Amino acid sequence: MSKQINYYMDKNTEHKFIQFALDNGLIFVKWSDGSKVNPFEDNSLFFFLTRDEYLSFMKFTSYSVDDFHSLVIEFSRNNIIEEKKIVTRGRIYISDVYKEKTVYTNRFIEDYNVLCKWIKKNVPYQNYTNKGKIQKEYISDSMLIYSEKNYHFQA
Repeated sequence: MSKQINYYMDKNTEHKFIQFALDNGLIFVKWSDGSKVNPFEDNSLFFFLTRDEYLSFMKFTSYSVDDFHSLVIEFSRNNIIEEKKIVTRGRIYISDVYKEKTVYTNRFIEDYNVLCKWIKKNVPYQNYTNKGKIQKEYISDSMLIYSEKNYHFQA
C-alpha cells in the first residue's frame, strides 16, 4: 500500500524540513530527469528525495522519473496563489512498488518514516476552515491566516 502525508507548511518550516532531509543523507532530484538539485536555489514545487546509492535503481517514463518503480520519495511543496486565493497542499509520498526492491527496502521505508515523524513533530495537526467547513490537517500556525482570509485549500 502506498503511503503519504499531506501538509500546509510555511516557508520557514519548509526550509527546516529540507535541511533536515539533507542532514539525514537524502538528496533532491528533479522529477523530469533525475538530476541532483539544490532545493534552496530551485523554486520548483515538485522534487523527489532519494539517496545517492538509490540512483542506480531509478527508472524513467518517456517524460520523467518513474516514481512507481524507483526508490524515490515524492516531495511536493505547498504553494500560495495570491491572485486566485488558493493554497495548494504539499505532501511526501512513496509508492508501494518499493516492496519489489531487496537490499535497500528497509532503509528506504525508514527514510520515509523519519520524514513523516519530522512533519508530525513540527507541523501541528489542527483544525482550519476551508470553504466554510472545518477540516483537520498538518498545518503550520502561520498558514491559518489564509483560512481566516477565506482562501481555498486544495490538494
